[in-house]
Amino acid sequence: MRIATWNIGSCFVKGASGKYDVLDVSYFIEELKKIQPDVVCLQEVSIRSQNDHQASEIAQGLGMDYVAVHKLSENHVLKGEDNGVAILSRHQILNSETHLFPNPKLELTGSDGSLWVSFDKGSLRCELEIDERSASVIAAHGLPFWRFERLATDSDFEHIAQDIEDTFLSSAMPVLVGMDANFSNTPSLIPRVYEAGFKDAFIGVTVPDDVAVSKKKHVPEAHSDHIFYSADWTVKDAGVISGNADHFLCWADLELQHV
Repeated sequence: MRIATWNIGSCFVKGASGKYDVLDVSYFIEELKKIQPDVVCLQEVSIRSQNDHQASEIAQGLGMDYVAVHKLSENHVLKGEDNGVAILSRHQILNSETHLFPNPKLELTGSDGSLWVSFDKGSLRCELEIDERSASVIAAHGLPFWRFERLATDSDFEHIAQDIEDTFLSSAMPVLVGMDANFSNTPSLIPRVYEAGFKDAFIGVTVPDDVAVSKKKHVPEAHSDHIFYSADWTVKDAGVISGNADHFLCWADLELQHV
């Protein structure tokens, strides 16, 4: 089974200005078509209403019948819309559950004098039927502490990391997680997850040069998004694809071990 995770940044791609200011949902559809995923976890999906959102547009373009979304916060780019996470699937979604991570309400005055505040982040967990078994798939988005010149591992935020761990560990096994953690060194952030046998599909994976270079000075090492999997899965292949979007398309091929 192939799973992908992608922070689509409200479907903006890089324009002639060099900024991510061109709205192009079709770009994300075409890039995902190239890898033909069975399940897609999305972050920063623009949501106009519960039945009108970018996730449904992408799912339709990919021919995926099952979609679930979770609104997290207002969209700071597309005014009047909201941002959230989503799961698209070729496998039937049996049920879904939403969760908000604790928000420390961080604030910082930007270089332009504007006030930055931390928006709500969280997760969407769906139960899917895969190979005649039920499996939990989670799309998650962590808080960008680096943007506020803080680290996710600061003691002030320990309860947030524990909440993320609890989200993973309370899920019915087997589990897959597509997450923009906004932090690379996840073993130091969520150690209980690794102690429980979860792994990151991208450990040991060679990524493109432009992926390996972090532009975020407050991130302790090069940043990419994550696909975590419980011990019930075996990874056959994985990759990171760069392109015209703000984040990179990450994918992994996994096989569910026989009981």
